[in-house]
Amino acid sequence: MMKNKSNFNLLNIALECGFNSSSSFHRACIRFTGKSPRDLRNYIQLNSSKDINS
Repeated sequence: MMKNKSNFNLLNIALECGFNSSSSFHRACIRFTGKSPRDLRNYIQLNSSKDINS
């Protein structure tokens, strides 16, 4: 989801995923991934570009 919505800000992504606020999205993201939403998005974008270049 986040990979396909790279032009969305984090609040838009949270709302698209069904969260009522960015803070609840932030807590859930850290709980399930160990990364903040921003760190997770950066990680996904970095690794998806590596996949393309491989």
